[in-house]
Amino acid sequence: MSFDLAVWHGETTVSLKDAADLYLKLRRQEWIPTEWYASVEAFYVELCSRYPEIDTLPDDELDRCPWSCAHDRSGHHVIMCLNYGDQLEEAAPFVTRLAARHDLICFDPRGPNVYLPPGLKSKRSRFQLW
Repeated sequence: MSFDLAVWHGETTVSLKDAADLYLKLRRQEWIPTEWYASVEAFYVELCSRYPEIDTLPDDELDRCPWSCAHDRSGHHVIMCLNYGDQLEEAAPFVTRLAARHDLICFDPRGPNVYLPPGLKSKRSRFQLW
């Protein structure tokens, strides 16, 4: 059993509904971003330095891996599928804090909850993120 956390670049704040809509578009591959953001790449590199991608680990280390499958990612987003298990209590809050540190939006579809980084600008108009 697993659950997703999604992290992406955003220019302005986003509502819970807009975050959920974007997450579904990314998950269903109804929108494939072509933009590249250094903040997303830096997030991914730091994430993998702490918790390497599952497909890079030898079999004898898989039980310590928080991921259930490889990440879905682009230069705009990273979607991580976390296992329920020993690593969950540490990995999920780490992802949320790391996203905030890199000024990225983090979405947890289970809640659903959207975690906005402290430096994100207020949304001035109702433009979509994509």
